[in-house]
Amino acid sequence: MPVIVTTVHSGSKVAPIWPWRVPDVRLESAPLRPDGSIAIRPQAISQRLSILDMLPFVRTSCFTIALLATLSGCVHRRVTIRTDPPGALVLLDGKETGYTPMSVDFTYYGTREVTLIKDGYETVTSPLPLLTPWYQVFPLEFVTDNFGPGKIRDRRDFTFRLQPQVLVPSGELLERANSLRSEGLLP
Repeated sequence: MPVIVTTVHSGSKVAPIWPWRVPDVRLESAPLRPDGSIAIRPQAISQRLSILDMLPFVRTSCFTIALLATLSGCVHRRVTIRTDPPGALVLLDGKETGYTPMSVDFTYYGTREVTLIKDGYETVTSPLPLLTPWYQVFPLEFVTDNFGPGKIRDRRDFTFRLQPQVLVPSGELLERANSLRSEGLLP
């Protein structure tokens, strides 16, 4: 005859046994009472661990992981290029990026080449040094990128002054061209 245990009596306290926790009861150690019930001592019951018993731990772990994911660090890198006067075409590492003033995100530190082109002004080609800050040096970068307390914003601003283009008179230009041609013809 199967015995279903729903509560455990321990003196004056009654402890319910939840349906998903199946007790392993040793009936030979449980004496019968006069009313036909079995007196089971709490030491005689051992609970089997099931998946459902782990739900509170799983919920807490998932919540902790989700919280860490939303609060995890992130580094946002952005370079801003300005010119005086504004409106120059920007070539960053040989690719058209836009017109000044402009901002662009970047991923890697290092030296970039910027070329600024504007009608009526000299074309400027210059190195753009993007030096690595201390918190982006290995192994600290892994911690700041993934587990930092919040977002880190790395902003770099560069301003260039464009020089007006000097127009050489055509007569002087032809004279220099002829002199260079005559130098090249000499044996």
